Amino acid sequence: MRLTTITMGAAMMAQEAGATPFEGVYDRDYQRCLRPASDSRVVFSGDLMEFWEGGCALSNPTVIRDMPDARLYDGDCGEEDYRFRQRIMVMRIDRRYEQPSNADLAIIRNGTVAFYTTCPPGTTIYGQ
Repeated sequence: MRLTTITMGAAMMAQEAGATPFEGVYDRDYQRCLRPASDSRVVFSGDLMEFWEGGCALSNPTVIRDMPDARLYDGDCGEEDYRFRQRIMVMRIDRRYEQPSNADLAIIRNGTVAFYTTCPPGTTIYGQ
């Protein structure tokens, strides 16, 4: 019994380290999801957050107290030849409350917040 508990705990920690709870493709609004390509699209895959011309490897996920649908990450990011580190908070948005453009997700970085909606299955960073 104890071995099973330890093994399950280790598996859950490995899952948290290798994937985010935000897996999928998002864009600034649903109509952009339907375009073949969009420079405002973001893809969460494993521990990566990818944009059109860059992205971030996400590490050290931290659950925020009293905010179960939010995670704070350390981001090792790059855009073309520029590399940088930053803190990134990603949060699911409850659609029962008013928010911009029926957003499902907020990405918060130093001084900025961007809202995204979920794209349909099969959408990639470069289109369907």
